[in-house]
Amino acid sequence: MRRVLILLSIFLMLGGVASATNPDVGHKRANTRVNQYIDGVYKQLRYKRGMKRMKLETFRRAYFGYLNLVEHGKVPNQRYLTVCDFSLSSNTNRLWLIDTRTKQVVINTLVAHGSRTGEEYARYFSNIPESHQSSLGFYVTRNSYSGKNGYSMRMDGVDGRFNNKALSRDVVMHGADYVSNAYARANKRIGRSWGCPSVARNMAAPIIDRIKNGSVLFIYHPSKNYIRTSYWLNNRVGRLPRNASKVIAQNSPKVAPVKRAKTATETKSVKPLEVEVKPEPKVEEVKPLATIVEYKDPEVLQKAKSQENVTVKTIVIPAGKITPAMRAKTVKKTKTVRKVSKITIMNGKGDKDKKAVTK
Repeated sequence: MRRVLILLSIFLMLGGVASATNPDVGHKRANTRVNQYIDGVYKQLRYKRGMKRMKLETFRRAYFGYLNLVEHGKVPNQRYLTVCDFSLSSNTNRLWLIDTRTKQVVINTLVAHGSRTGEEYARYFSNIPESHQSSLGFYVTRNSYSGKNGYSMRMDGVDGRFNNKALSRDVVMHGADYVSNAYARANKRIGRSWGCPSVARNMAAPIIDRIKNGSVLFIYHPSKNYIRTSYWLNNRVGRLPRNASKVIAQNSPKVAPVKRAKTATETKSVKPLEVEVKPEPKVEEVKPLATIVEYKDPEVLQKAKSQENVTVKTIVIPAGKITPAMRAKTVKKTKTVRKVSKITIMNGKGDKDKKAVTK
């Protein structure tokens, strides 16, 4: 019995060591928080006009592995993430270079696959030397150099048996004349490499100068064998960036407030009291006919008013008899000065009485 227990314990220890050291054996654990953070980052990606949007499934795989590699200290240059989606046609822009700080998609361009990987679409992948096939998985970029294909960059395959022979196979990124839209129009597809992710000649330097010396490059295809057994796609991510909570909160759906159910008494229909409201009588607004300017009577008129035989009358002019000249005087607020004339009336006694008449 002791021998059986000892052998069992040794087997478990060796199995644990193998799973910890072999990058092909992953621990597939659902992590809702990590998935929420990755989806939040995907929504923050900013594309320039004319760029093709990356599929969410592709980005989820790429960013999950990127977080795993960063957590394991394998990414000296964490700013850039390069994704090649080999599930798409080679005639489309299926390479994305992402600035992980600003969430800006810097470059979206063509990328070639191996000559024995397929024609327009990639179908077959290998890690065997001289296979002339592309290798799936995660790479960490190395130094740049000038070789027979011009400005190039070495890559170190870190995804176990899927691409760990990339350096010995000379799988590098370089520019090529056969990667162009003109070549695709003439041949119904772009050209193919011997397994290298080659790009257009004029795009080699802008891409390599950004991602060289320790950034992550991911070549993706929805191969069931790769997705099921890749260590970096199945190992649990244990640490997220500091801003993860903020990103999750910004992109989480807002929950609508729950409405309180009405009680039986509230649901009963209550008829409102009918009150007869009498309309108020309309009051016609009286518009003023003219603007009256106040003035003081002259001294002569004031003296005339004080006499016994003087009578001052107010004359009312109907609206229909008001002339335009009268209105103009009223609008201009022209003051009218009353004139006083003296009239001499002889009475029987020969005395002279003075009477003032206003005009």
